[in-house]
Amino acid sequence: MDTENLSSAAPVRVRDIMSPQPVTVRADAPLATVARLLARHAITAVPVVDDHGRVVGVLSEADVLRHDRMGDPAMAVMGTVVALVHPETELAELRRILGTTLVKSVPVVDAADHVVGMVSRSDVVRDLVGHEAGDGPAVEQ
Repeated sequence: MDTENLSSAAPVRVRDIMSPQPVTVRADAPLATVARLLARHAITAVPVVDDHGRVVGVLSEADVLRHDRMGDPAMAVMGTVVALVHPETELAELRRILGTTLVKSVPVVDAADHVVGMVSRSDVVRDLVGHEAGDGPAVEQ
């Protein structure tokens, strides 16, 4: 038996668990539009992008809840980008980012900083526990 190959499994990378082709909004999008997108797509945050598709901020459900004027543009409400990751980022690094910051979702960008995905705490947890059928009930009875 070749034990060397058994212990050298490739590390899980962001590309393996991210949601590709994420919903994005432009910086001038009205907050009401952003709120509708969050609700329609059942997501908790959306990257705010410039005219070239590069991330300039992130707007979350919490940002929407804290703001009263739904006509204001996303750029007036969005949070700063705390972290960006690349598809090749190892899961261990993503766990460090998500575990040491308050962010719940991180934009995934290519080499030109164009958004190619989103990855969240939920994605990481699903990867940790696996999502095979028959894992048993979530609550012990």
